[in-house]
Amino acid sequence: MANVQKFQKDQAGSALVTVLVAIAFIIILGSVILAVSVVNVKTKAVDYQAKKDFYENEVFLDDIYNGIGQSATVCLDEAYSSVLSSINDTMAANASEEEVYHEFCRQFVTKLSSSFNSGDLTACKTLLNKYATSYDSVSSNPVEVTGLGSVEIVYSDAPTNTIPTQFIFKDLEIKYSNITSAGDVTGYENTIITDIVIDMPYLTFFDEPDYLLDYAMAANEGVFIRGYYTGGVVGGNRVNITGNLYAGTSITADDLVYCEQNVYGGLNLYRANVTLDGNYIVSKGDVNVRKSTLNINAKRANLWAETLRTIQEDSNLATYDQLSEYATIINLGKTFLANDLELNSYNSNVSFGSEGEFYAYNNGTFLTQEKSNVGSSSVHTSSSSVIINERSATLDFSLLDTLIISGKAYMDLGSNGVVSTSNSEIETGESLAIRTNQYMYMVPDEFLTVANPVTVTEANAAGINLATVIPWPDMTWFAAGMLDTAMPIRIEQVSQNGIYYYYFFLNFTTGNEENYAATVLSADITKANDASLTEAERLKWQWCLGEKARLQDKANNMDFEGVSVDGTGSSRIYGEGVLTKVDVATDLLSAFENTSANLGTDYAGIISEPLYKRYVSLYYYLDPQENIALSSTAVVDKSGGAGIVGLPLSDYIDFDLMTANALSAGVVTTYTTNPYTTLLKDGDITINTNTQGIVICTGDVTIEAGVSVEGIVIAGGKIYVKGSTVETSVLNNRAIVQAIIDEEMTIESEKPAGSPDTIEYALTYLKKYTVTKTGKTIEEQKSITTDYVDFISYQNWRKG
Repeated sequence: MANVQKFQKDQAGSALVTVLVAIAFIIILGSVILAVSVVNVKTKAVDYQAKKDFYENEVFLDDIYNGIGQSATVCLDEAYSSVLSSINDTMAANASEEEVYHEFCRQFVTKLSSSFNSGDLTACKTLLNKYATSYDSVSSNPVEVTGLGSVEIVYSDAPTNTIPTQFIFKDLEIKYSNITSAGDVTGYENTIITDIVIDMPYLTFFDEPDYLLDYAMAANEGVFIRGYYTGGVVGGNRVNITGNLYAGTSITADDLVYCEQNVYGGLNLYRANVTLDGNYIVSKGDVNVRKSTLNINAKRANLWAETLRTIQEDSNLATYDQLSEYATIINLGKTFLANDLELNSYNSNVSFGSEGEFYAYNNGTFLTQEKSNVGSSSVHTSSSSVIINERSATLDFSLLDTLIISGKAYMDLGSNGVVSTSNSEIETGESLAIRTNQYMYMVPDEFLTVANPVTVTEANAAGINLATVIPWPDMTWFAAGMLDTAMPIRIEQVSQNGIYYYYFFLNFTTGNEENYAATVLSADITKANDASLTEAERLKWQWCLGEKARLQDKANNMDFEGVSVDGTGSSRIYGEGVLTKVDVATDLLSAFENTSANLGTDYAGIISEPLYKRYVSLYYYLDPQENIALSSTAVVDKSGGAGIVGLPLSDYIDFDLMTANALSAGVVTTYTTNPYTTLLKDGDITINTNTQGIVICTGDVTIEAGVSVEGIVIAGGKIYVKGSTVETSVLNNRAIVQAIIDEEMTIESEKPAGSPDTIEYALTYLKKYTVTKTGKTIEEQKSITTDYVDFISYQNWRKG
């Protein structure tokens, strides 16, 4: 058997290899782990640096934002103070809230532009960098403003660009760069680009809405302005009223000198030179101008009244001082009359400015305040006309854009008719009438057997029975068919110097007064001699030409300066009746002929109701309600007649509380943080020194000659203003009024709950400012803010 030799392997070397492989694997794995860790560390470092860079940018940007905010707040305070000062001094004391706010925006943007050097972007960037606490203008800075695209102003009324809404730092770039001492960039950079937008903050300069504070003076029972005339020039008695004016009506008659009969409130001038500059001049009654000049700011004035009239100084013609006897109303703007425009004074001069519009409207049943107070039962059912009653009158409508006369003139005979008539007023055919035209409506002498007029004795001698209807004579006349067949001749009784006369008037059927007047006043020689017409037509025109000559002769005796109406078609003319014209150059009497484009009787009637409602809104609420549709129920006349009760001021002022506080001795409050004063009185008060502040009394306010009052004057009774050679002025200033109210509100808000109101404060009696009236606390009523975070923001923010 063969000898088999076996060999045994040694495993010690294999274990070593395994160990070596394992060690190598561990080394490789460790290297991988280490490499990954190194990368992670590096990533962490990059992330940390990025966050650090971004944080540095954010901190820097916050500094820029806060710096802009603080500088903008300074600009805001300066602009606000400047605007308040300009209201106090020169701008427009009765400017609207919107006008004042827009002026603030303009001044705010101007001051921002100057403060930030917006015209020089390099200088602007330098200024912005200085706002950062970490910025060093000498050393290099890791963070700084490196770019600014533009500084822009946004306007709401482009391209006019008068009302700014935003001030924008456009594409403002903040960059962080990690720079070594050698100036090399290490690779770490971070950029933020954004717009910083300053919106115009809304600040209220006045508490709105409070229409009362737009008024320079408001009197429940009328405003009476009287100069001191001693035979000199009336023009020296200057009175200037700037701001809205309200004149109510009274239940008691006032001084007869203001009118030809007793005056019951309204606006009244006597021997004074008065300038009115306000948005709304409102008389619940009439406006009477007697030997005075009334000058109105035509560009913005809205005059609302029942009747506007000039008054004769002396009814005795023999005592006229013809050089000084006058009443002048000039530069009228938009004028709205519920009744008439009457020129009753020798040398009357009434004219309108280029901004003027004239609306003589009526609501068909309007009872005039004057007649309701003197106890007359007359109702001008088609009132609102223009009537010239005196000599040397000038009436200039030529600059009007719109002339609307919705009614016709009346002859007021002062007593009831004799036969079958109950109204002493006779409606004529004209909307614009001259006193001498009334002869046109008298029965011509050739149609009567007696003179016209005739005394009772003369009538009896002629066998005329005035108690019976006088028939029309059996003779051909072109206008006979226009008369009432039942009573063609109307008889009226008029007393003159204790003797009764009887006048015979043509009694037209409705509407024929206008046709008759238009026919007579339009007659001329061409029509009378026109061979193409029938004989009857030529006879008609010849008769009318003769009648017109008779009227012309009487008109010549009135020595007219002229009645001017723009007949070129550039103005809109609407009227119910004929417009009588006296040519300025020739003094010839004629009818202004409405063209088809101008004649608008339907429109003249349609506008009466909404205009009347707007008038009611003004004289009751002191609110023009310009932005609402005046439907049949939109405005209700709740005035309830004359006197304090139910009139507009009681809606604003608590007169009863003033009486209850027994302010009979008068209360004067002087304020600690401003130079203004409040005068309060239960009863009458006289102002004889210059005053800035609020004046309120339950009775009458008298403003002495030469005194200046700035703020607001409110009377439960009447306001009397005296003129002088030194100007007397009453200036509405809402800034002064608001400063007083703000101070009072602040003091009252600091008092313990339940404390009584301070009777020396106007705020106590101003109903519109009570919490129960407004539904707001005192603090809620204060809307002025200077916190810049409310109006400065980031927009279009992006990270680079």
